[in-house]
Amino acid sequence: MRDILIPEDRLAVGDALLLCLAESVPSVRWRELDDDLRQAYARHVALLNVELRGELNVADLPEPIAFCNAYYWILVFAKRYQARYGFDAGIEQEVFSVLERAPANVDWQAVERVNEAVRQLARSDESPNRS
Repeated sequence: MRDILIPEDRLAVGDALLLCLAESVPSVRWRELDDDLRQAYARHVALLNVELRGELNVADLPEPIAFCNAYYWILVFAKRYQARYGFDAGIEQEVFSVLERAPANVDWQAVERVNEAVRQLARSDESPNRS
């Protein structure tokens, strides 16, 4: 997955990006989200937007790679949200709508690898031996 997913520490979501997102996506209750939920969703939204990718310092990212990373972060957001608050049909619908808007040249095998990476992450988060 290292060839597709950008490490989390390279996708820092700063205050300027959060302010921009709060203005451009007012339907999200940004202040009500825990920081890790807010960060995951912000990465998702920013990676889908060519201009906002610059705020994450990945402006030159090819569209299929940006899509896979954005998809990863919406899945992470959905899993974290569900773990805290339970199932939310609206969030699940958003995950599906992201797939429907995939670029024509997306590598579907890479998308499946993203799914598997998030499944592994969820399993490690549920592990009782987690430190």
